[in-house]
Parts: sequence; structure tokens; C-alpha cells
Amino acid sequence: MSRLPVLTIEYLVYCITASPSPCSPVIGQIFGAETYKNAKLFPCRPMISLCEVLLVANFVQAILYGLYIASFILCIRWLIFVDEGWQVRSLQKIPWPTLTLVILLFIFSTVDLGTSSWIVLADNCGQEVIIHKLGMIKSVMESASLIITDGVLIYRCWVINRKSWRIAFLPLLLWTATIACAMVLACFVGTHTSNSFPDRLPPLATTIQASLLVCNFATNLYSTCAILYRVLPVAMRSINSARDLYRICQIVAGTGILYAVTSFTLVISIFLQLSYNNNNIMERLCPVLEAVNFSMAGITFNLLLIRAGQLRSGDQLDTDSG
Repeated sequence: MSRLPVLTIEYLVYCITASPSPCSPVIGQIFGAETYKNAKLFPCRPMISLCEVLLVANFVQAILYGLYIASFILCIRWLIFVDEGWQVRSLQKIPWPTLTLVILLFIFSTVDLGTSSWIVLADNCGQEVIIHKLGMIKSVMESASLIITDGVLIYRCWVINRKSWRIAFLPLLLWTATIACAMVLACFVGTHTSNSFPDRLPPLATTIQASLLVCNFATNLYSTCAILYRVLPVAMRSINSARDLYRICQIVAGTGILYAVTSFTLVISIFLQLSYNNNNIMERLCPVLEAVNFSMAGITFNLLLIRAGQLRSGDQLDTDSG
């Protein structure tokens, strides 16, 4: 019974890649090597092409882009209009830095979706040169979005922890490493001369990509936990304001953990590829997981601002009623 999950994973990997997975020796031990060799245990099926994988990833990204647009509109509402009603804020009261980042992420998300769709069409038409250029644009857009999202999260962590540089040092170090990895990865994508995309980058480039994702995940997880660590003790000591502080915890934990889960799955898939050197798994899983992780970065960023605006509006109502 303990080997049943391994068999299930083996079957799924075999159906997707039409090739033995790293845990295939388990099949030989249980059912015999000849059974697995003759493919009598698993029915043979055609391998899923990279073009089909890109199409699925583009479809998933388009669905999540619809959710992102909804969150973007609500986020603009809380930034431009007053908390109560639809009166436009004065120019002095509009948070221009935050609004600029929100619009910048919107541009990146829109360009990335258009680039992904163009890549699928160009792949069907065999336009390798255009695919390579679009691949570099897509890589830059996604890396920039992750860097902006992490930077804002680190800033909030720094402010909530009374601007303690001791708390912010580690996420800032990870954020700097993320920027460095993104720049090096962009150079690899720009100089790689393969005629296919997604192409099989050199092992060093794949390692750099994995390092970027690990730093992104660690930054997100550390910043979220640091905010919760700061807020929860105050909630325990302040009974009167515990309700509001727990609502803040719900805002931060809900959005941060959602983003952390998606980035964690992508990190796991990359490390599986590095550990077992299985390019089929990498090419078929990572495009979809990258689309989900990139979309979640913008969605969670908008949700954080939306719920913060709702919390601010609730505080104003309580003050007016009191």
C-alpha cells in the first residue's frame, strides 16, 4: 500500500511524457521488468507536443487574466475614489507611487498575455526568429513583475516592523539576488541561439532560473511570516483592537500564502527537472505553472490593496458611528 502513490505518479508521468519516469524501477520490482519493458502495464499514447502545452498554458493564463482584470478595476476604485462613494480623490490624496506600480503591473500582465498568444501562433507558423524575440520579452516581463511584487511586500514588512532594518535585511538580500538572477537569465535567453521556444536552455541557465524562483518564494514566505509575527502578539495584548488586527492578519496571510503556494509548486517542478534531468517533465509542466505563478503575483498584489481599502473604509465607518 505504501507504494501506491508512487505507482500513481508513475502512471501520470508516463501518460504525459510517454517515457519512463525516475521512479520506474519500482514498477519493475513489483510487476517485473519485462512487464514494464513491453508497456503492458501502461497503455501507450502519443506524446503531448510542446505546441499543445503552450496552448494550454496560454488558455490558463487567459482565464486568470480575467480574474486579474476584475481585481485591477476594484483596486483602481480604492486608489482613485474616496472610501465612501464615487467621488474622485484630490490629487494630493491619491497614492501615486502605489497607483503607478498597479498600472505598471497591468501593462506587464497585458503584454505578457499578448506575447504568449503570439508565441503560440508563431509556433504554428514556424516563425522561429519571432518566437525567440518574443521569448525574451516574456522573460523580462515576468521577472520584472515578480521583482515589483516582492519589493512592495518587503516594504510593507519593513513598515509594519517599525522600519527595522534587521528584519528587512534578509528579504532585501533575497530580493537583490532575485534581481541578479533575473538579469543573468535574461542574458541567457537573449544570447541562446536555439530555433525553438520554449527551448532547452543550458543547465547553468536552468539552475539560475531555479535560484530566481527559490529567492522569490523565500522572500514572499519570510515577509508574510514577519508581518504576522509582528501583528499577532499585539492582537493578544490588545483585546479591544484584536478584531481589526486579526482582519489585517487575514489580509496578509490570505494573499501571501496564495502566492507562496503557486510559487512553491513551480520551484518543486524545476528542482525535479534538475534532479532527474528529465526535459520532458520540464517542458510540459513549467509553462503552465509559470503562467499560474505570474498571474497570481498580480492578483494577490491587487487583492492586498483592495482589502486594505475595505479595512480602511470599515474603520472610518466605526469612527463616524462612534
